Amino acid sequence: MLFNRNNKKDDGKDEINKKIEIDKQDFWLLVKSAYKAILPFVFIIILVYFLFTLFLTKVILK
Repeated sequence: MLFNRNNKKDDGKDEINKKIEIDKQDFWLLVKSAYKAILPFVFIIILVYFLFTLFLTKVILK
């Protein structure tokens, strides 16, 4: 019986570790999806910045 109790405790620890691993996977999936959602806006901001600076340099150089 003592051996069975130790197995149950070990199984409980394994279940806790599995839950933590699933939570880590969900967290990284959330980070990746947020990165994919924000990335187009970053490109648009960079594009607008370069176009604006290009326009300003053309106006100033004229």
